[in-house]
Amino acid sequence: MSDMKKICFAFLVICVSIFAFSSMAFADQNQVGIVTADVLNFRESPSLDAKILMQLLEGTEVQVTGYKDGWYNIVYEDVAGWVFGEYLDVVDEPYMIGVMIASDVNVRSGPSTDHYVVGSLDKGDEIKITGRSGNWYSIKYEDGLDAWVFGDYVRVVDSGSSRGNDLATRIIKYAKNLLGIKYVYGGNSPSEGLDCSGFVKYVFNHFGIDIYRVAADQATQGEYVDRSELKPGDLVFFDTNGGHDYINHVGIYVGGNEFIHASSGKGSIVISELSGFYSENYMKAKRFFR
Repeated sequence: MSDMKKICFAFLVICVSIFAFSSMAFADQNQVGIVTADVLNFRESPSLDAKILMQLLEGTEVQVTGYKDGWYNIVYEDVAGWVFGEYLDVVDEPYMIGVMIASDVNVRSGPSTDHYVVGSLDKGDEIKITGRSGNWYSIKYEDGLDAWVFGDYVRVVDSGSSRGNDLATRIIKYAKNLLGIKYVYGGNSPSEGLDCSGFVKYVFNHFGIDIYRVAADQATQGEYVDRSELKPGDLVFFDTNGGHDYINHVGIYVGGNEFIHASSGKGSIVISELSGFYSENYMKAKRFFR
């Protein structure tokens, strides 16, 4: 092969490589996508002819792992597939900033003392909080390691993402997709029906916020919020028996003095005003993110 042919061949290889790279650019592993269509087909491969694995509702959050020719490679509920990029809003994963309020705090590989210690943090250390499980925070530790610290030793100070403040909007949007789902006592999913605390847990778990199953237990978690300072996304709790001595109902505050909840009286998920009966039997509010 002549030198000129060798040069032309090398140039062709480079061009093909660049084209292949540009058509298959992989996303940052910390990116998430939010479905913007009413219903989005989740397909086996990046083609309109590909098999539909499931359908995703507007507001559904997915992990973005790649991109090819206008399609996003995503993971949802441990299933990998593809969605058309026009209907997915890709953002940096929301996180919060925390400051350690104690010294020599163990950093662990999982959310309990049964997991091994991977390091420690001191009072004043700033951490990036990426999630929560019970009273434990998941954090980004040294060299990007996913790790956990006990929440009692952490003070959350701010949202670290420009989209962090939008989390409430996404939660409410997702919750509103469930309007009309039937009320079923003890129900845990839209297919079988939901009760008040099951509805709240289902919605919050979708966004990686781990909360208890029963309303009275949920009221022991999170940060107390005065009623005058309610913000969208806060949980509001009630004693619908009127005794003001036990929490038996919960909903998600949506703003404008309204909240969304699974109502046994209405028989479905509805939006109600925080006035009259609910104002009289209001107990407290809790905040689970900033």
